[in-house]
Amino acid sequence: MWAHYANGHKGVRLNYELELDKADPIKAVVPFEVEYQAGRPKVSTVDMLRFTCRDRNVRRTLSPAFVMDALYLRKSIDWAYEQEWRVFSTDNGVPRYVRLNYLKLTGVTLGLQATPQTVVTVKKLCSDKVKVTKLVELDEAFGFKEISA
Repeated sequence: MWAHYANGHKGVRLNYELELDKADPIKAVVPFEVEYQAGRPKVSTVDMLRFTCRDRNVRRTLSPAFVMDALYLRKSIDWAYEQEWRVFSTDNGVPRYVRLNYLKLTGVTLGLQATPQTVVTVKKLCSDKVKVTKLVELDEAFGFKEISA
């Protein structure tokens, strides 16, 4: 995760607690858990063309929900350590940031290579409201541990 999403350990990981009881079921953008599997989902080119066709008279062989799930919520079992969740918004088809009031920030973890400036900035932004930790390498084994930043 750190190599792929956090700029080679220079970035940060945000830790959240999910409080779905605070979500408005009508307005809420709901997170979906990614499913990790050995085999690829079976979606044909014809299914994809039908899925993306705006003509309502074109019969779809697979439901839009199935195609969305197969395309966006499935990944190889090799990535299971990510424990990824994804959020989608179809509001006017325009990408945008959405405030999710049911996500409570519980911590920020700094990567192994986070610069001193990044550490200072994150600590300043979080003040005493959110726990800030930094990854360090283990001495006698492969892996990391988190220490207070």
